[in-house]
Amino acid sequence: MVNPRFVISICWSFIFSRAPHRYLDQKINKAEVAFTVRDPWQNRGVGTHLMNLLITIAKRNGISGFTAEVLRENKAMQRVFHKSDCQVKSRLNEGIYSFELAFSTGTFSSL
Repeated sequence: MVNPRFVISICWSFIFSRAPHRYLDQKINKAEVAFTVRDPWQNRGVGTHLMNLLITIAKRNGISGFTAEVLRENKAMQRVFHKSDCQVKSRLNEGIYSFELAFSTGTFSSL
């Protein structure tokens, strides 16, 4: 079982202590999202839980969605994005997927 306090702590430090303006594209109001789940914790729902917490925090702060880049081989992260409660667009270019995730009320820019 994932300790929610641990996950919230990670979310808090990531969003609020790492110069958040660097991760927000103000033109499209979407934040870049990236996180890693260590091998022993994979396939336990940690990535999905973390993604859901990040979505909640982002929505509360007026952000309309996320952008991300994921290696073609990283099927687990691709699944996390596709399972999220977001509208998902992706484009593959030279082995890297560019993702754009719009929250339920968000819109897409041109990917």
